[in-house]
Amino acid sequence: MGDRSQATNRLQAVAGVPIIIVRRFDLAFAEQLIYQKAFPQGALTDAIHIAVTARRAIPYLAIWNFTHLANPNTRSKVEQICHQAGYSPPRIDTPEAILEETNV
Repeated sequence: MGDRSQATNRLQAVAGVPIIIVRRFDLAFAEQLIYQKAFPQGALTDAIHIAVTARRAIPYLAIWNFTHLANPNTRSKVEQICHQAGYSPPRIDTPEAILEETNV
């Protein structure tokens, strides 16, 4: 959806990035994030992004979604739930902020 040239740019930016298969346990943790009110009921996709990165100890989640994922209130709740479940939460931010932080 959205601007086709921007969509093409995003696809080119992630070319070569490994694909991660969402497993049953990822979905279960995503549902837990929703049940514990880190995300609203309709935000299962956002919760799955967190579940996959947290369960696999992926340190960063680069996003442009400021509605749920990059929301400061969401971040603190996600961090709390991840820690309670024994996972390290990913650093959730825009690609630009992550690149700046990592000096890439």
